[in-house]
Amino acid sequence: MCRVTHFTVLSFNVGRKGRLFEESRRLASERAQAERLARRLSESRKGVVLLSLTGDPDLNDWDEPQIIATFGCVPEDFLQMS
Repeated sequence: MCRVTHFTVLSFNVGRKGRLFEESRRLASERAQAERLARRLSESRKGVVLLSLTGDPDLNDWDEPQIIATFGCVPEDFLQMS
């Protein structure tokens, strides 16, 4: 049983009707790398969410995603997770 942690940076922008949409999803191997990416993206995107996901990929057994940081405007679903 080998548990690993993956870091994901989601960026959001506003569409024509004024709604937020997920623009990109980027993976990072380390937390510091993910934090740098999230901060950099927050300068040009409407919102950014940095998540971590820990679990055992061999067993497909994952904990609930954890929000590490949010920047700017993010969908309400993410705010309810934290």
